[in-house]
Amino acid sequence: MAVLLLPVVPIGTEKNQQRFLSLLHSVAEETWKEEPDCLGYCWLRSASPADLRVCGFEMYSNPSALTETHRAGSAYGRFKDALKNERLAPPPSPDDLRFWYPVPGTLQELTKSHGEDTPLTFLVSKYHLDTSERRDALLKELGSAHGRSQTTAATRIVATTPDCHDVVTVQIVRSTETAVLVAKMEAEESRTREIGVSVTCDLWRTSSVGFLRGNVHKGN
Repeated sequence: MAVLLLPVVPIGTEKNQQRFLSLLHSVAEETWKEEPDCLGYCWLRSASPADLRVCGFEMYSNPSALTETHRAGSAYGRFKDALKNERLAPPPSPDDLRFWYPVPGTLQELTKSHGEDTPLTFLVSKYHLDTSERRDALLKELGSAHGRSQTTAATRIVATTPDCHDVVTVQIVRSTETAVLVAKMEAEESRTREIGVSVTCDLWRTSSVGFLRGNVHKGN
């Protein structure tokens, strides 16, 4: 079963952000070459230039590909050492370390090789729910809404977690189509207000760090 991480890291200065991403560039390069079970590894900047947070999109074909293979990598070890010694960012929160599990579904694929200059935009939406019934109803609604849409994202992932009743969606398009995601974000925020569901939406853009493999959609 595929597993997805979506950590959001607050960073205090642009210099620290650049250093943080430069370290992760080496991690991404090693992961691309040596970890075929890593389906997607992108570290993203906020679409708002004044926002220095970075967001990770890490997807693996199974949990051990993350916990055993990826975290044993030499570049990852150097990154962790630098993060601690240079105090580039605060420790991750429990939500940053949460495992999200993509629900079965067919997606239109979008691929990006490591080092390829293909700007992408990600819309990450987190729905905060208090019961399993509300979660199931939302999943049904998300499936119906996606089926009705004539302009779907090139890659779309819906995921849940056993830790709580929340749902997360990730929609990815080429940056030339960002307006589509902005419209989707506004529609999601409006629709969820109508049905009494809390949602947090963020737009992110790819940095020089990352890749998406062609089988990123195989989450079931």
